[in-house]
Amino acid sequence: MKTSIQLNQLSQETLEQLTTQVSETIATNLQDARPAKTFGAVDMWKIRRNRSSITRSRYSA
Repeated sequence: MKTSIQLNQLSQETLEQLTTQVSETIATNLQDARPAKTFGAVDMWKIRRNRSSITRSRYSA
């Protein structure tokens, strides 16, 4: 079911509120709740461990 609104049914004030352009601003004072995650030796060890187990299961079947 299609409905349409006639522009002449809207009051002039409502029409102006709907068509007013609002300027955007960038919030520079926000702080991230989580600290940036760093990539360390433990992460590299986990990647190598997972890769070797995947390779092992692929060739053992």
